[in-house]
Amino acid sequence: MNRTIHAVINDRGQIKPQKPLIKAKPGEQLAALIVVLGDQAEANEELILSEPAFAREWSRPEEDAAWQNLDQALL
Repeated sequence: MNRTIHAVINDRGQIKPQKPLIKAKPGEQLAALIVVLGDQAEANEELILSEPAFAREWSRPEEDAAWQNLDQALL
């Protein structure tokens, strides 16, 4: 499951999601990757617009298999 969650970071370094976060099931841990885009007003429009295409590409079973050993290393 790949999902993009848009958030802002305030001047105290706190991350504030714009929508409710995904809740893990009991005993489950979910991985997250945070990419800081810079000033909200200066967010790279091309990056934001290309996210659906990247999500389709990264969500393929071949990609999951290719990165499976990395998933094990993070546990």
